[in-house]
Amino acid sequence: MKTLEFPFTKKSWTHELIKREGPVVLVRRHKQGHMAHFEVILLRERLEETFQRAGREIHMPYREVYPSSEDWGTYGFTFPSAEREKAEKKFDKLCTRRLGSAEK
Repeated sequence: MKTLEFPFTKKSWTHELIKREGPVVLVRRHKQGHMAHFEVILLRERLEETFQRAGREIHMPYREVYPSSEDWGTYGFTFPSAEREKAEKKFDKLCTRRLGSAEK
C-alpha cells in the first residue's frame, strides 16, 4: 500500500505532519491569508482503481487517503490553532482506541 506523503498541498492548503502512529495522524493545515488549524485523521484505505478523466486513463494504486467529507466527524476532526492540546488528546484517544480494537 502506498502511504500518504507529507507535506502535501491541496486546494492551496498545505498539510504538514506533526506526528503519526499507524494510520492516525496529527496535521497542521495552513494557507496564506487564513488562520492555521489542526486536523486529526484516521487515514482510510482506497483500493487500486483505474478511471477516465478528460479522455485519459488514470491508474491509482492501493493507497492511504484522507476521509471523505461525509466521513468527517468520524474519521477526521478539525481543531482551531488555539486548541492544539485538544487535538493532541484526540490523537491519543484514536491511537488508544485503535490499539484496543487490535487486541480483541
